[in-house]
Amino acid sequence: MLMLSTVSFLIGAALARRFNFIVLIPAVAIVLTLAVGIDVANPPTAWSIVAMAAATATSMQIGYLLGLSIRDVLAAGATMKLLRMASRKSPSARSFEKLSSVKVLGQSDGTR
Repeated sequence: MLMLSTVSFLIGAALARRFNFIVLIPAVAIVLTLAVGIDVANPPTAWSIVAMAAATATSMQIGYLLGLSIRDVLAAGATMKLLRMASRKSPSARSFEKLSSVKVLGQSDGTR
């Protein structure tokens, strides 16, 4: 039960990296089918089948939420890095500003 829950947690996190939440519907259906199939192969009580199915579906959804959170945190960090890089001016841009502000002999500033 723990192994199947861990695997479904990791699958949920992997699904969050690429897909919307709608993908959870078929993924949970597949995981529930696997959980029931595994439990029926090892004949336990009916409550253990329900417990295993619920634990697997829940762990997939929690994995999805955690994967989604990680994706958003990474995206926010990348955005902040790009904003910091854009706000700093490169040395060549600063030297161009200095050169463009220098008046050349005979150049007028547009006023008479």
